[in-house]
Amino acid sequence: MIPSTLQTLAQCFAKYPGVGPRQAQRYALFTLKQSPEEREEIIQTLQALQHINLCSACFLPKHKQDKNCIVCSQKERKENIICIVEKETDLMNIEKTRTYSGTYIILGGNISPLRSGTTTPKKRIVALLKRLDSLPQEQNKEIILALNNTREGNFTTLYIQEIFKKKTIPNLTITTLGRGLASGNELEYADEDTVRNAFEGRK
Repeated sequence: MIPSTLQTLAQCFAKYPGVGPRQAQRYALFTLKQSPEEREEIIQTLQALQHINLCSACFLPKHKQDKNCIVCSQKERKENIICIVEKETDLMNIEKTRTYSGTYIILGGNISPLRSGTTTPKKRIVALLKRLDSLPQEQNKEIILALNNTREGNFTTLYIQEIFKKKTIPNLTITTLGRGLASGNELEYADEDTVRNAFEGRK
């Protein structure tokens, strides 16, 4: 019904989270209706993505020429407090509260016993352990498990807790967010007061 180029564009949009085939087709047709200048802006922005990579410490996207991301480059950040989140938008929502002064690590997904493709979170947990090993042994450390209150998020939390039970790290405290985040809700969509209260009530 539509040219193959539009079909390919729709297939690209369909790969986005939460976008089904019909919505993807609408996006493709909407893009076609945009002015040449608007489409060129999209093209230029997509091409500029090749100059973006991930922070080696927390895995937040950054410009390649920068040593660290915008969060890790802040000198006032407490490197001995590390908050573990599933995705970038969770981090961004926490930052909106302006109450957290530690650092982060983004897992890039959850660990599921029923689903393959969870190698990225496991690799990033290894990177977390290396970060902890680089800190002075006598320094107090805290890991905040700020994963979503979903089935897979809770399984990932238990997975990480089991890892730390087997590995002895001096002066390490592991906390989880306090109540306020309803079961099944994702941190990304929680309001600022809920996130702030969850951090203040962590245990």
